[in-house]
Amino acid sequence: MKIKDVRRLLQDWGSYWAKMETPIGFCRVSITASLTESAKTGIWAAGERKGSTSSSDNIRPPAWVVQIDKAAERLPPAQRRALNIEYIKRRKLNTTEKLALHHAELEIMAVL
Repeated sequence: MKIKDVRRLLQDWGSYWAKMETPIGFCRVSITASLTESAKTGIWAAGERKGSTSSSDNIRPPAWVVQIDKAAERLPPAQRRALNIEYIKRRKLNTTEKLALHHAELEIMAVL
């Protein structure tokens, strides 16, 4: 696996968790669009299929997300924070955070 592949996977991982962080309220997307997106990505929350309300208890991340989560859990706090800022929050990193991010990407590449 190349670093480009890891970064693409981390972008998808970050998008997944960013989507899960959105507040519950009125739908921003139609039901049809939501089902189409879920069918494309294979990402289903347990409640989506049954029509129940969203809850953190109902979220079942796909296996590839769980695998990255487990790899990220083993990283030092600074590297986890850099992953969060870059891939979930999508904010700019300072120089120290960029260095931590590169180390985190390499560690995750070694695990995957």
